[in-house]
Amino acid sequence: MKQIKKITMFAMFISSMVFSQQSAATVITLDPLEDVIVSSDIFDWVWASPCSGGCSQLVDNWEYAGGLYDDALNAALGVSTWRFASLAELANIPARDLFIDGNKCAAQYFDNTYSHCDFNDPMVSSVNGGNQDTLLVRVNNLSLPAQVSEPTTVAIMLLGLGGLLMRRRTSA
Repeated sequence: MKQIKKITMFAMFISSMVFSQQSAATVITLDPLEDVIVSSDIFDWVWASPCSGGCSQLVDNWEYAGGLYDDALNAALGVSTWRFASLAELANIPARDLFIDGNKCAAQYFDNTYSHCDFNDPMVSSVNGGNQDTLLVRVNNLSLPAQVSEPTTVAIMLLGLGGLLMRRRTSA
């Protein structure tokens, strides 16, 4: 009986070592606007409109890019909703070239009238009229819940059941 207990303990130890490695089989969630986002530090920026309130209007539900996002997708991506930047964040707007070089214009998702960006206009993040383009920002590093891969979950469950069975047999 002691021999079986030793073999079982050794098998549990080996299986825990094998299954404790994080599996690469995680769900990949793609951002719908990935091609037009410029990331800088903990922020994502989009060039949302060639106007700033005076010549156009943002779409309804613009915080969610007119419905491209919802709270569940934002949670899966680890991001907040789109919003106007604060004064402190405006000091860290990414360089204009990062938008121009990749033609990163998101106006078609945020603007009711225009689907282009005027990359030569001044960049702002507030609705104040004039010939200034609107940029929106979101936080991109919200903490995601810890993910335990499926093989690790199964291994932990089996180890627990094995321990209960061994305890039951020794006490009987």
